[in-house]
Amino acid sequence: EKTEPASKMIEFNRILMGVITSSFFFLSIFNLTVQGQTIKSDYLMRNSFPLDITDNGDFSSFSPLDSVVKNYSVFFLGEASHFLASNPKTQLKFLKYLYTTTGVRNLILEYGYSEGYLFNEYLKSGNENILEGIAQFRLPDYKEFWKELFVFNLSLPENKKISVVGLDFERSEAAFRALCQLLPDKDPPVEISRTIGWIRKLNISEPQQGYEFRKRMKQVKKNLNSNKD
Repeated sequence: EKTEPASKMIEFNRILMGVITSSFFFLSIFNLTVQGQTIKSDYLMRNSFPLDITDNGDFSSFSPLDSVVKNYSVFFLGEASHFLASNPKTQLKFLKYLYTTTGVRNLILEYGYSEGYLFNEYLKSGNENILEGIAQFRLPDYKEFWKELFVFNLSLPENKKISVVGLDFERSEAAFRALCQLLPDKDPPVEISRTIGWIRKLNISEPQQGYEFRKRMKQVKKNLNSNKD
């Protein structure tokens, strides 16, 4: 039977070994991370080149990609963080480059279907009021992106214009704005007038979110589906 001092010494040693083991583990992870970062940095140094993202029609800085992009039809463009001023500039230059070299005409964005619809409507008309409810359009650099893309699209043949595809969850503000865009100007039938009136009068500056949004949308869908005629 162990005496109390002996038991305490055992517990002390266990704790000490735990601290040492944990310290060794974290130091090992740190060393691996540092080594990994070094390897990544070396790889990027060997496989990177500067790009001119000025919207000037000059794609010479993209020439290292010329032999590569022709083998693909889908391209992903990453970003270090959301809403950086350089993001829309890079996106616009890349899109124009890919359109010129590979004929890419579909721009897939991290937005819902409704936003995709609204962006396409804007590209057809240039009416900025259509995009008032979209957060991205409130930022000067992103607003400039869409204005420049609208101008670029005007110069393209009708059957070769760029279109937008939204691929993300729906956001209530854009969803109701898109619904309002789709509604005819004439008065609706009595059976659905209440639902249509609610959509039109919705305060889009304070949209419903989460459960309340889904509940409202189900009500709208149910009412419209039951009165299709």
